[in-house]
Amino acid sequence: MKAYGYQQDISFTAKLDPSFGSLQIIGMLETLREAKKPTLFNIGEGGSIMVGRPLVKGGRIFFGAADRKLYCIDLQGNKVWDFETKGPLIGYMAIDGDAIYFGSYDHNFYAISTDGELLWKFPTEGKIYSQPLVLKDLIIFGSEDHKLYALTKDGRLAWKFPSKAQVPSGPCLGKDSIYFGSYDRNLYCLSLEGSLKWKFESNGMVLCNPAYHRGAIYFASYDKRLYSLGEDGQHLWTYGLKGECFASPVIYKESVYLGSDDGMMRVFSLGGRFLWGFQTRDMTGNEPAFDGRNMYVVSADHNIYAVSLKDHSLVWKASTRGLNWGTPIVFRGMLLNGCWDCNFYAFSIKDGSVLWKFQTSSTVQSPFEPDFAPKGEQTFSVVWQPATESVREDKYRSGKQQEGGMESLYGSLDTGYMGSKKEYVRRKKGYR
Repeated sequence: MKAYGYQQDISFTAKLDPSFGSLQIIGMLETLREAKKPTLFNIGEGGSIMVGRPLVKGGRIFFGAADRKLYCIDLQGNKVWDFETKGPLIGYMAIDGDAIYFGSYDHNFYAISTDGELLWKFPTEGKIYSQPLVLKDLIIFGSEDHKLYALTKDGRLAWKFPSKAQVPSGPCLGKDSIYFGSYDRNLYCLSLEGSLKWKFESNGMVLCNPAYHRGAIYFASYDKRLYSLGEDGQHLWTYGLKGECFASPVIYKESVYLGSDDGMMRVFSLGGRFLWGFQTRDMTGNEPAFDGRNMYVVSADHNIYAVSLKDHSLVWKASTRGLNWGTPIVFRGMLLNGCWDCNFYAFSIKDGSVLWKFQTSSTVQSPFEPDFAPKGEQTFSVVWQPATESVREDKYRSGKQQEGGMESLYGSLDTGYMGSKKEYVRRKKGYR
């Protein structure tokens, strides 16, 4: 298996009954999926800027980088200060008043002032890159230690909720409810006091930040689906995608925007109908940005795209020297975006020209490093299943609409492997 530069060879021996005839490796795939495997987002130290969204306040720009620092720069790209932690910063931040809240790979959740002074920090037992949700009296975030935490604004624990796996998902607020996803495939709905109301199981990890709009929750899963649920957890609709998805859905002007590993930024109606899409050459960034006229999409193909919301045409394209996986923002005629090439860019929204760029403390791009590297022989149980004419691929492909496909009945889904063997083993250029 190979993922982002890390490769592990897996071999196995099986004694087959000749009467089985043509075989498909379904049981093997199920077993490997459930086995302990590398964390999807484990980033080594370097100068790269990863997933999060920059923040702007008081004429200053704030962003984190994998060199362990949170930076504050002015609107001309000059450094004002930096704050160093003991681990890479690859996630999101939140600002409330004069406090900046963020998590680090060093397992701590921080509150610092907008002048860069430490206010307090709270220890967890896992890496933190979840987007914090700031409520009136609480800050809520997830950790790789499988928990969702709620802290008071002076850093004391209010409550915590355990899931069965890592919580990379940033929680979102609905009507008196909190929604978040987990590696355990579930979308959870909690009360504001941290008690479980309901959970909905998908067929893949839920890494995204869910979106709430007019009584519906939207989230994507690594099972190649976009889901919509009601406030009571009732399934409304599901749309089949062509690639895995860690991107977060965004609601903009009554439409749902969603990036994907297959490089397409898709646009849906609130009812789940595919409207249009814009194709890049590699994985799209987490969320697009908007300015009323254009949509701005960043991609791992090293490019930034400005796309007309009116006719969906390409307005301009700008190139960087590294992957773009973050969430850009538009501010005062600039598109602000951090890049894997260790630079923070300000592009002109008129033509995509670089107005200025700021380099982090390291010019070494951050490596992908697995959390788990098995040593010696690993034992897997393998279950073989004879091939039939109606493999699950047929069920998955039924009810397709245009390039994707909407499944309106939750009963058509199951918790097994969904999709074909080809989809499971295919390699994306440069990434699989």
